[in-house]
Amino acid sequence: MKVLIYIGYQKKELRYQDFIDGNEIGGTEITALKLSEELSKYGFEMYFGGEVEPGYHNNVEWLDLVGCSSKHFDVSISASYLHFIGTIDSKHHIFWWHNTDFYSWKDGEDMYGAKYLNNHKLNKHIALTNWHKDVIRDKYNIKVPIDIIGNAIDRKTFNKKHKVRDSFIYSSAADRGLYRLLHMWPEVLLELPNATLNVFCPGYSQPDVEEWPEGVTYHGTVSQEYLHEWQSKSEYWLHPSDYEETYCITALEMQYAGVIPVTTNVAALNEVVGNRGFLLDPSETNKSFISIIKELKRSSTLRDTFRNKGYQWAKQQSWPVRILEWVELLKQHEDEN
Repeated sequence: MKVLIYIGYQKKELRYQDFIDGNEIGGTEITALKLSEELSKYGFEMYFGGEVEPGYHNNVEWLDLVGCSSKHFDVSISASYLHFIGTIDSKHHIFWWHNTDFYSWKDGEDMYGAKYLNNHKLNKHIALTNWHKDVIRDKYNIKVPIDIIGNAIDRKTFNKKHKVRDSFIYSSAADRGLYRLLHMWPEVLLELPNATLNVFCPGYSQPDVEEWPEGVTYHGTVSQEYLHEWQSKSEYWLHPSDYEETYCITALEMQYAGVIPVTTNVAALNEVVGNRGFLLDPSETNKSFISIIKELKRSSTLRDTFRNKGYQWAKQQSWPVRILEWVELLKQHEDEN
């Protein structure tokens, strides 16, 4: 079965080396390539296409936009760009949502993706969480079936480390809670004078900070391996965000690394963190967030309980588990061929 994972247009042509080097690649593109490589292990003839440099890597053929339009596929799965149904020759089409909107514009040109939302050629939508499914169904009045397949992590890039006492970590776009966290940081230091905060942001969302506060280190954009090393050493994920995450891979990573989430009860965080962390309303005061840290600080039993709950759940969200859901989905279409 020939299967295309399509990522559409990019700010610049993506090369395989960009993924190796961690060069400002978005989470959607990283996950799409990982899915392509994992599915190749199950006998599917895999293609990874869009605005990419053609080549062949890890049993996956990379196709540029022209290459995607010149081949026939049994199944095409598009991440973010919905107009692919009108440009790619495929027997079955699946749209894989990562946001609550789809991309419909390219260099000022409307690609008219909306007309394909309930098109007869579209077999299925894939959402990341129940919250995500409900939002896109109601927002666009979707009649085509919507399945839920969550994100996954690569456990090989995590190594257990000794936890650094009173250590915090931030790993997300700068506008998803970092500025509020920095605002409350002096209050954290009043309670935990030796606290440290390590900040990581992707290349597309660099923080606008002239001078970093005491105890805070900004690492910039780094490789997944380097980020996961720091997650494994950190104790707390203090994340006062009001951003509506459709999943939040960072929340999953933190739990697998044994980092305790103290975050907000917003959108999909309710599912991805759930009762394995602490969820507050975004309107809560800074003191409310810090009081939870104080409670955790006082009890090693409480810290161990939440770390274990998060880890046990997160290890079930790994690629060896998640890929089986995709294999089952593709086999349904294989039976229809």
